[in-house]
Parts: sequence; C-alpha cells; structure tokens
Amino acid sequence: ILYSFYDWLKFPVDVILLLLEHCTSIRKSDFRYIEKVALTWADNGIDTFEKANIYIKSQTKLSRTRKKIKKIVQITDRELTETELKYVNAWIEEYKYSETNIKEAYEITVMNTGKMNFKYMDAVLKNLGKPSVDTKSKTPKKKTGFNNFSDSENISEFEKMMINRRMNEVK
Repeated sequence: ILYSFYDWLKFPVDVILLLLEHCTSIRKSDFRYIEKVALTWADNGIDTFEKANIYIKSQTKLSRTRKKIKKIVQITDRELTETELKYVNAWIEEYKYSETNIKEAYEITVMNTGKMNFKYMDAVLKNLGKPSVDTKSKTPKKKTGFNNFSDSENISEFEKMMINRRMNEVK
C-alpha cells in the first residue's frame, strides 16, 4: 500500500511520511483509513510536503474550532450528528462566524426556545448580520447595577427586537 502511494499516486517520500504521521496522530492507523486519506489527498492535489502541511494545519484548526463550538452548545457526551456538523461547518467555513457570534446566538436560542436547536440557531446567526472579529474588549463594559447585564449599547438589534416583542406579549 505504501509503495502504491509512491508509484501510483506519485507522492514524494516526505508526503507519505507526513500522511502516516498525521493519521497516527489522530489515532487512525488502520491501513484502509490511511489509503482513503491518501486517495483524498491525491484527488485534492495535495501532493507536496508544503500542501500537505498546510492541509493538516487547516484540518487541525477546524477540529479545534468544532470542539469549542461543541463546548459552547454544551454537547459533551457525544459526537455531532451529520446534520449538526453541516451547520457547524457552514458557520465556520462559509459564513466565518466567530466563537463570540456563535455563543451569542446560542444564548439567544436557549433564551427563546428553552433548549438547543441548530436550525433556530442558524436563523439567529443569519439575523445577527455580519460576523464580528473575536477581540478582547479593551474598554470595560459599563455597569448598569445588575451583575448579569451590560449597558444596552452592547445589545444587538435582533436582541432589542426580541426584548420588545417579549415586553409587548406581557402587556
């Protein structure tokens, strides 16, 4: 199998070694899995050490971000389903939402529905508008007298709309 990577796929030896190192680092050392990854790399034109290294780094970053999102949405005892993974991948790769955006959308989702709902959360994210860049606030939030709340200037338009809707329902 290893020789076929060299002969048939035309992978240089350093790419084959990197492939083996990558697969064993994620605890997938079965040769069928390694062969499948090699074929995927060949189909995607990952045939140099530099391309393979860039690909591995991007996959590692994506995996870490998925784990952070699982933690945000409080999924700890299982893997994401295929549908949930599609939502998460779209938020990360397609829409480029930050962890802050996702956390805010999760809190709005749970506040409004009482539970986690990926479809609802996706709609909330889309309604929040453009993704914001994760930055640590350089200026402290203005205290309002409540420990859990910040100044209303930090509330998004969507949240204001939802608060007004709730207030009108109470009347």
